[in-house]
Amino acid sequence: MITPKHRMRTAGALAVVFAALAAASCATLVDEGRARVCRTVVPVIEADGARIAILRSSAGATADSVRVDYRLTVDGRSAFRHVICHFGGARGLPQDALSGVDTPDGPLAEAKLIFLQRFYLELPGEPPPDPGLADSSAPFLLPPSVALALQQLVSALPSAAIYGLLASSYALIQGLVGRVVFGFGDLAAVGGYATLTGLALGSASGSLTALGFAFVLALGVSSAYGIATGRFVVLPALRAKGQAVVIATVGLMLALAEYSRLTMPRSMIWAPPLLSTPMALARAENFAVTVTPMQLLSAAIGLAGALCLLAYQRWSAFGRAWRAVSQDEIAAAMLGIDRDRVFTKSFAIAAALAGLAGYVLTVHYGQTGYAFGFTLGLKALVGAVLGGIGSVGAAFAGGIILAFGEAAWSALFSVDSRDLAVYSLLAILFIFRPYGVFGQRPDSPSLS
Repeated sequence: MITPKHRMRTAGALAVVFAALAAASCATLVDEGRARVCRTVVPVIEADGARIAILRSSAGATADSVRVDYRLTVDGRSAFRHVICHFGGARGLPQDALSGVDTPDGPLAEAKLIFLQRFYLELPGEPPPDPGLADSSAPFLLPPSVALALQQLVSALPSAAIYGLLASSYALIQGLVGRVVFGFGDLAAVGGYATLTGLALGSASGSLTALGFAFVLALGVSSAYGIATGRFVVLPALRAKGQAVVIATVGLMLALAEYSRLTMPRSMIWAPPLLSTPMALARAENFAVTVTPMQLLSAAIGLAGALCLLAYQRWSAFGRAWRAVSQDEIAAAMLGIDRDRVFTKSFAIAAALAGLAGYVLTVHYGQTGYAFGFTLGLKALVGAVLGGIGSVGAAFAGGIILAFGEAAWSALFSVDSRDLAVYSLLAILFIFRPYGVFGQRPDSPSLS
């Protein structure tokens, strides 16, 4: 029984959640590339031997400016200071070029600014050290080989989320109809374009609202495309005999790619780096193993998407109807289950997962394109077959394995041959293990 005391506790918890969301919506997004440049300026303007601890990087009071707050320790005495860096502006410089530095002692002279750019920031070779990555922030000292392996695994987190979500899309439809339906990679590209649009529309607020708006827009647009294509293209093809569904979905994939090419901007549009401040996990002798909040967010989005789908399949009325149609569609129809509706809803969910993969791709890498759809879709299909395309959980696990396998290949062998190895794996799996590592031979249900 729900008592008034329980209601008050629930209301209090909701108030805390909404307050946290409101605070997050007011947090200003900072271009991490500019923030990194501004942090590297700090050691130059301070005395040699001073200890610098970066506290925060935030947007400046004016447009195209970044403020870095830090604690300065000299001879045992500490002081809190800040520096404001200006970029672009009226000098005709590129948008991300440093155009001015305001220190606690006043603006940096133009001559000093020119020397700072040409003989420190723009020197060839390794970039200047970032004081935001202090030695004390990496408590674990690892052997170089172990540190390199850990960094490769961390770097593969966004790819694992993308491949896992797309592989789940393939598995949701293949498990229902017993056939591979193509086109989800191109739906991911559509979701990526929707994400760019959402970031642009939400950027006026200058807050994390842009990420939330892009998230909703990516899911909504990709689901709408999924409902339309599933209802009017894929479903009629499934009722035809032969290889009509393969031909129809390959045509759908090409049509979506061409549609994106004709309707999207010709020039490359890049989103600013978001939530990409590196955090040190461990350190080797000559480099630090780092992870960014965006990498962790990407992994969390992928895992949450898969878990939500698995829970929805297991405990909802839709999940029961999905299992009934996948096992015996004729018996399901006799019991009053609308198989067309089940398929349309399944395709909408699969398209939403593909749009979520496009969201992760765009917010992490900053760009998407119609040409990405084919490659993403085919690689995700490899992951789905690797894990077991008849099961959503197995396919998601296969996508994760594929992402980490790509990272391992990149570390051990030539990157140029990585895609060749992935596509060769697809052919090998179809020949020797078509139902994957974790999958079982299905009963091949069909809507035809």
